[in-house]
Amino acid sequence: MVKKHMRSIQKLSSCVLLVVTVAFLGSCDKGDGDHEALVRSQQVATIARVKNLAGQGVDVPTFSESDTAVFVFSRIDCPISNRYAVELNRIVREFSTKGIEFTLVYVDPDESAEAIRKHLAEYSHLARAYRDPEHNLVKLVGATVTPEVAVFCRNRGMVYRGRIDDQYVDFGKQRAQPNQRDLRETLTQILAKKIPKFRSTKAIGCYIDTGK
Repeated sequence: MVKKHMRSIQKLSSCVLLVVTVAFLGSCDKGDGDHEALVRSQQVATIARVKNLAGQGVDVPTFSESDTAVFVFSRIDCPISNRYAVELNRIVREFSTKGIEFTLVYVDPDESAEAIRKHLAEYSHLARAYRDPEHNLVKLVGATVTPEVAVFCRNRGMVYRGRIDDQYVDFGKQRAQPNQRDLRETLTQILAKKIPKFRSTKAIGCYIDTGK
């Protein structure tokens, strides 16, 4: 009887932990979720620390003014990241006016703030920029290449990780036009209050060396 009682307490404790985590994340519409999405939601409570271009530590995601945060992992010398600059700016223009926040996350520890500012100006990037030299956010998200995106919803954690679209089939191999625009589709679902289940796609780009 004692062992049975202890198992009941453990189960109850797990449920309480999940409820507390969801309460911490906010109050936007939940939608139908699966186990993977719930796990990702709990991970948001473990906030990752990155740096702004002034060298100050910033905890993300914050959801300070938005229910949805989009992180785009990038680096200065990645040709695929640079080729996506125009499309990414189109997406930022379209969806930032609807309350979605966009952040470029530069993952190369050797890239200085000055070099990043020059890169932002050269490609007319509209999203704000952070540095992740210790790969805290990279590891939290599970990002492996640039460009790769991660979309977080306030009450659901990470709902999408992967490519911007499917224009690149492999490194050096691309379609004339993408058949599937994954990032746009995910953001459109969120704005329609149809919070998607966690989904991932394979992004094609430059490998992120995390030193593993």
